[in-house]
Amino acid sequence: MLQSCFLVRGRVVTKPSPRKVRNAPDGVAAPLKFWLISGPVSQGKDAASALRRGRARDSRVRAALRLAFLLTVVACSPEPDQVRIEVASWWEPGGEGLPFEHLKREFERSHSEVIVDAPADPTADDLRKRVAAQILAGGPPSSFQANLGADLLRWSVVDTQSADGVEQPPRNLLSDLSAALASSRLFDVIPAQLRAGISIGSPPLAVAVPLNIHRLNVLYFNAVVLQQQYQRTQFLGIDELCAADSRGALLGKIALATKDKFSLTQLVFENLLPALTDGRFYADLFQGRAPTALDGSGDYSVEVRRALTCARSLANSALPSDTWAEAVENVRMGAALFTVTGDWANRPLQDELVSGAVVAVPFPGSEQTFVFTSDTFPLPLKARHQKETLELLQLMSDPSVQATFSREKGSLPARSDAAISGPLAALHQATRDAFNARETTVVLATSGLLPFYYPAADLYEKLQALVDPTRGDDTIDDALKQFRAAAPLLERWQARLLEGPGQE
Repeated sequence: MLQSCFLVRGRVVTKPSPRKVRNAPDGVAAPLKFWLISGPVSQGKDAASALRRGRARDSRVRAALRLAFLLTVVACSPEPDQVRIEVASWWEPGGEGLPFEHLKREFERSHSEVIVDAPADPTADDLRKRVAAQILAGGPPSSFQANLGADLLRWSVVDTQSADGVEQPPRNLLSDLSAALASSRLFDVIPAQLRAGISIGSPPLAVAVPLNIHRLNVLYFNAVVLQQQYQRTQFLGIDELCAADSRGALLGKIALATKDKFSLTQLVFENLLPALTDGRFYADLFQGRAPTALDGSGDYSVEVRRALTCARSLANSALPSDTWAEAVENVRMGAALFTVTGDWANRPLQDELVSGAVVAVPFPGSEQTFVFTSDTFPLPLKARHQKETLELLQLMSDPSVQATFSREKGSLPARSDAAISGPLAALHQATRDAFNARETTVVLATSGLLPFYYPAADLYEKLQALVDPTRGDDTIDDALKQFRAAAPLLERWQARLLEGPGQE
């Protein structure tokens, strides 16, 4: 920070001037200024003028002023320029973004010359569009939030064309962090599934820091409503859930988020499908290996149809909610019996989970499948202020920082050696144990398996129609047809990953 320096009656007084930001437009900061004032002279008069007016005629005073001026120049030299780095995310300030705000403040306390801007977009889709525009224009943010897998690795295999339309070799637009973060041992202490999701090529390039682990196949139910409706404490099984029909076989409501684009995909493909099949079937399907039906009666369409049909049945007992947060609130208040979402709901439901008013369980039937994602942060090759950004990523890699972040966020730390603590420690430990259990099949969420060119918006529209009770059962066929039409893109993406990263 620059300072304006004053000499008032023989004393040096400093006054901060506006910050000069290194990447701000020229002329933002005021120049360094010096005023020499030996008496009640208006601000801005120089020492020579003061002398001419007879206020410092004594030679000893002149000598003292000269010495003080020299001392002022030395004492008031400018501090280092401020650096501003941008870390883009979809976490809303004050809500889901509060844990990251705390992390950001910790970094700024130890890096007084750095300001971390953390602009948040309303949705993940909005963020991806903005970041893509910045990266492709050659001015990426310093870092940005991306889900583990395809959402991140798309920037390591970027197709390009020359001005005349000729295809160019694919390009990698992300920095390899393997060596830079070696001292933190991050890549030695994260689970193999996380290393695979941030790495590409052989030998592998690690292109991001995974901050946490979220489980997506989780069901939250209101224990009081369950007791009132069913006179039981254990939640319903998958067969009971899928038995709902046009008469509404469920006695309670499912809070169904219909406007969050990922929520319906999450319900059908990351919860119902693994529950009706298993984790291996899910992984084979979304990695383009086109598995057959479990009973051998046909191809994968048989099982996908079962999941779609169950979702259609559940919609007959739905309490429509715009977002996952609203759905969670409906369960907390007892307006709905249950909702299906990721364990990011742990934080807003913390008090109820501690008291037992709300209970979190793996989605019925999917207990031995762990559908997960991680919030990762890469370092784009063309990002400004690489040194400062790398220091922020190093902080994200610290085990104590990850422990604090996940305690506040409701997730697991990405590092296996990061401690678990806080009011939900028992729940988080059970989640970590499930992730590490030998019998558990750990699989990436669809955000890590669907390439960016997958027509997710078209599938979302079909799923919205599917859960609309005013529409007919032909919506099941429409959704299945849409899924089958795009299925070849899943195999294409996996083949592309095997080719390795593009050129830097």
